[in-house]
Amino acid sequence: MKERHLVKLLFVLLGFLSPVFSQAQTITENNLKQLEFLRFKAMVEEDTTFLKNVMADDCVYLHSNGLQESKTKHLSNISTRYIDYQEMVPEETYFRIYDGFAIGNGVVMVTGTIGGQSFTIPLKYTDVYQHTSRGWKLLSWQSVKLVNYEPPGSKN
Repeated sequence: MKERHLVKLLFVLLGFLSPVFSQAQTITENNLKQLEFLRFKAMVEEDTTFLKNVMADDCVYLHSNGLQESKTKHLSNISTRYIDYQEMVPEETYFRIYDGFAIGNGVVMVTGTIGGQSFTIPLKYTDVYQHTSRGWKLLSWQSVKLVNYEPPGSKN
């Protein structure tokens, strides 16, 4: 009998705590969206100090053209303007959060140059962040070019 009351109490408590966990998840997701926005901004502004702090040391950055970079190479390509990001506009961004990790998916419109060649492309991406004692760190980025992409709100 006592066990039955304990089980009922547990379910009641979980019911009350569920919105708290959901709210915490929403706050964390919003923080990650903001971090993603700031990372895009840092890439445009060539703020390699910010990028160095947000990228994990073993980060793998895989571009839509197949170019794969380590953290060091990615920062070098930005600071030397081999890859010159002129604009990065997120169209969609959402995260799924798991125990200490977050998987992001989204669409970002990117304008810039690579090796002197101009590009403007919509990218669909997946990235993975890990929560550490020093905050969220980007572990991996992979993107693909979208074909026939219409930004939200562009249809008549």
